[in-house]
Amino acid sequence: MAAQGYLDWISQSLVSGASRLRRGLRPRSPIRLRRRFSWRGIFGRESGKAIAKPVVHGVAAARPLGESRRAAFSFEARPSAAQRIARMRRLAVIDIFDQIGLAPMPGHLWRFIEGNPDPVSGIVSFFNAIGIDPARIKARDPDEIDRANEVLELLFGIDTVFDRIAPEIAAELEAKLCSGDYAGVRLAAQVVKTFETIAQMEHRWPPHARLGVLDSFLRDVRAGLADPLAVREREARAAARSAEVLDRQMVAFDAEVQENRRLLYQVAIRWPKRGLPAAAVEARRKAAAESDELEKQLLQLRRLRKEAVDDGIARLRNVNARLRHLLDRIDGRAAGREKGGGRGTAASPARSEFDRALEFFRFAPDARPDRTALRQRFRELARKMHPDLAGADCASQREANRRFVELNRYYDVLKLRL
Repeated sequence: MAAQGYLDWISQSLVSGASRLRRGLRPRSPIRLRRRFSWRGIFGRESGKAIAKPVVHGVAAARPLGESRRAAFSFEARPSAAQRIARMRRLAVIDIFDQIGLAPMPGHLWRFIEGNPDPVSGIVSFFNAIGIDPARIKARDPDEIDRANEVLELLFGIDTVFDRIAPEIAAELEAKLCSGDYAGVRLAAQVVKTFETIAQMEHRWPPHARLGVLDSFLRDVRAGLADPLAVREREARAAARSAEVLDRQMVAFDAEVQENRRLLYQVAIRWPKRGLPAAAVEARRKAAAESDELEKQLLQLRRLRKEAVDDGIARLRNVNARLRHLLDRIDGRAAGREKGGGRGTAASPARSEFDRALEFFRFAPDARPDRTALRQRFRELARKMHPDLAGADCASQREANRRFVELNRYYDVLKLRL
């Protein structure tokens, strides 16, 4: 009986082992590689869809109450089968390039590798697209390898510059590349890089606050980006110099416009109801009208020369100087009324409210401190003059309150003028 049971156990083991062996030798279904896209050329993009930006996850706001004694759990997702296959294909391409002596490997190459199931077929398609003979490369022809390395270095330097151009321009650039006109392709890439740098001025200066000549210049730059092959090298250099001049003019124009609006606002809120002569009223009206006319001209006229733009900015600067002088006259008239107590008292322009504010803050009469120094001095005086530090009697409290109100008023004056 024991022998019969032993033989039954052996026969069952053999049957189960054979079944497992058959399952192991069963042919698996072949892995099908799905092509994500088919790249048809070196330059340009097949579809106009925007590239999705990577999602950046912020740091968690919560913090543990104490240090945990348990080891931190880290989970690393295993790469999928498609990711492992893509990595193996890239390693195979790198190994082929190293054996031949080709370097570097531009990003254009991987578009062909990912669009073909066989890495060798992708390399052959890439060589055909850039005008290199794959048969001569396979035969280790040194001249063809040198020419291939030159093209690879050119494409590596270009990178994705031509990804945003029109398909017909991309076809012309590929024809130049295949024909060996590497200088023409390199010049077109330099034009695109220069013009894209200039086009960033559109984001810096909005259209409603942009000089007319700058707006016209940016339109020409956009036209050059659409067809870089029509732009010459000297034209690209001239455009770069013009961009520097226009950027400087735009900075000066924006500063004068902001200063003009600030001065007009200060004149309006400080303008007395009576006491100023008719000449001051006429000066205010002329300054406002002239500044408005100059701003309109500089914003609307698109064919002004560099000298005309500089002259317009200089005239606007002169208007601002006249408004500052008028503001000083207003402050001097108000100081004269406070000192004399009547309307007939003569004004003292040397003792304007701005001068008294400088003296109150213990600055020199000709000093022009920056915002940081003014803020520090205000904090020092506020700590010394705070009403909580005054005596308990009514007279001390009243004087401390007056001085603290005066400190804040003079601080507002200096903030507006500095």
